[in-house]
Amino acid sequence: MKLIERLAPAVKDNFTYEITEKTTAQDFYGYKAKDGKIHLFGTDKVCIAKAFGKYLENCLGIKITPCTAARPAITKTPLPTEEFSAYIPQKLRVFGDYTLYSNDAWRWSFEDWEYFLDTLAINGINMAVNLVGNEGVYFYTLIKMDFPQELA
Repeated sequence: MKLIERLAPAVKDNFTYEITEKTTAQDFYGYKAKDGKIHLFGTDKVCIAKAFGKYLENCLGIKITPCTAARPAITKTPLPTEEFSAYIPQKLRVFGDYTLYSNDAWRWSFEDWEYFLDTLAINGINMAVNLVGNEGVYFYTLIKMDFPQELA
């Protein structure tokens, strides 16, 4: 999985993954030790990314969020001592942050955006809301409501 190659290149070969069949309407994810590797499973690739994030949190004490500034160096991958699995009750898991987009996202490189999207997936986000152009919607809505243009 490319996400693991980007976030944990030194240990990428210590992971295997599989997409599992849905048994309910809810998404499902988890991890376990299998054949000497960390085996991630989930109902889609975002769920597998979520399983990777939960493994990092539970087994390494690393919590990566979309607002985490420092990129942790992942150099060890102990096998989990027990299997972990969970359901995700929400079908659509949305992230949008006005402050993030307005403050410094405009100067991000491709790699910064890629890391940001990886962190969203690790947290189970399957719908990123991009707010670019939002101010135009507000501007034209106010004009249609007869708001004076000199004040808009």
